Parts: sequence; C-alpha cells; structure tokens
Amino acid sequence: MLKLNSSFRSLASRSLSTRQLFYEKRGKPEKVVQLRTIELADTLAPEEVLIEWQAAPINPADINQIQGTYAVRPSLPAAAGLEGAARVSKIGSAVKSVKPGDQVLTSYVIPGTWTDFGIYDQKNLIKIDNDLPIEHAALFKVNPPSVYLMLKEYAQLKKGDWVVQNCANSAAGKQVIQVCKLFL
Repeated sequence: MLKLNSSFRSLASRSLSTRQLFYEKRGKPEKVVQLRTIELADTLAPEEVLIEWQAAPINPADINQIQGTYAVRPSLPAAAGLEGAARVSKIGSAVKSVKPGDQVLTSYVIPGTWTDFGIYDQKNLIKIDNDLPIEHAALFKVNPPSVYLMLKEYAQLKKGDWVVQNCANSAAGKQVIQVCKLFL
C-alpha cells in the first residue's frame, strides 16, 4: 500500500501544489506512469472539498487500468489509483455532507488516489467511519462491494452451501471468506 507523504505546500502565489502519479498513454506501468506536481486552486467553490489522501493501495485493477485492459478506461491523461482513503482538510461554504477531519472515499467513477491532495465535489465523496483503520478504509472501494454483490446478488446461498474460489489468498479471496462467515 502506498503511504502518501503529506508534503502539501503553499506557494508564494497562494496556489496549492500536490504530487500526483499519472499517465498519458496506456502500457506497462513502469514505462508510462510519471510523477508530476500540479497546482490546485487556493479557494474552493461552494460545493468543493479539499482532501488529503492518507493511503492508497496498488490494486491489480490499477495495473490493468494503466495497461488499458480494465473495463473502466478513463480518458487520457489520467490520474492513477482507484482506491484509497482520505481526510477532509477544508470545505466550501455550501458543503453539508462532510466536515474537516472526516474520513472519506471517492465514488467509484473517480480515479486519482495516487496523489497527496485533491479537490472534489462533495457529491463524489463518501463519508466513512473515522474509527475504521486507514489500512482497511483504503481497501474498501473495489473488492468488498464486488464480493458482497457476488455472494448476495448473483447467488442464492443457503446455510451449508459451499463457495469455490481461486486466488483465495488475494484481498478479494480473503473477503469472500469473511463475508461468507457473516452470512451464516
């Protein structure tokens, strides 16, 4: 899991800068992913939220997205990273859904977690329990919903049923076991 450095800085022009991993073309991550520093607005629109990414895993889906083999293919250039957990740093004047210090995730359609900071519309943020450890929160967006839907919506499991899976030592594999135990 990437542990992001909080080296957020205010420049003389009062703009804010952040580091971000991004790619301009699809291919092998080690060949196409680049680090850049981007400037963020120093003021927020009424519905905007400034968040600080606390942790972001490197998920196989991230690699596939960069390669261009994942089902979701953002337009290029694209910021890398599908999952991660962040803390709210600052809110716009009309934001009611979160407050500074809240732990949040971005909605599924918003990539770009491999960065230090970002500005998002409040409608694209999901507030989660502040007591959820960051290493669990950062892994909450991709595999757990897939596992839950697979076991609850695509199968009609009954007590005593068996679930056969491959890659059982992956994060999703471990979550299948955990969710099956909850269903008993």
